[in-house]
Amino acid sequence: MAFWLPFLAAASTAVSAYGSYKAGKDADEASRDAARNQEWNAGKTMEGAMMRANEQKRATARMLSDAQAIQAGSGFSASDPTSLRRVAELSGEGKYNELAILYEGTAQAEAIRRDAKLTRQEGRAQRTSGYLRAGSTVLGGFGSGGSFTNFAKSF
Repeated sequence: MAFWLPFLAAASTAVSAYGSYKAGKDADEASRDAARNQEWNAGKTMEGAMMRANEQKRATARMLSDAQAIQAGSGFSASDPTSLRRVAELSGEGKYNELAILYEGTAQAEAIRRDAKLTRQEGRAQRTSGYLRAGSTVLGGFGSGGSFTNFAKSF
């Protein structure tokens, strides 16, 4: 029975080391997958912001058209200073809202991309940690109890 103990200890060390290595590698792969999903979400966030900004642009154009029609129906001239000032105000407000929507979407997308970068870094750290745990397990297996030395002395 004593003959097999060193082999069992070596096998146990190898299995434990491989488990640590594999856990680190799997954590890294899972982090990369999560980061890819986060980047996809960032793209979708930007697409949504662009769609909302375009809708704001169309709404502003409709609002300007309606304002001009109301002014014309009220007897105001299209070149009247009050009409021009009001149209300019509406146009500026619409453009401001459009740009605010784009800014908000860009800020959200950048935050998601930063999270993706951090997720990747965490995965790399977990992979490195797994490699170090595996190496530590192997070194600890060789250094614990001297079972390999006792095995060699038995011959």
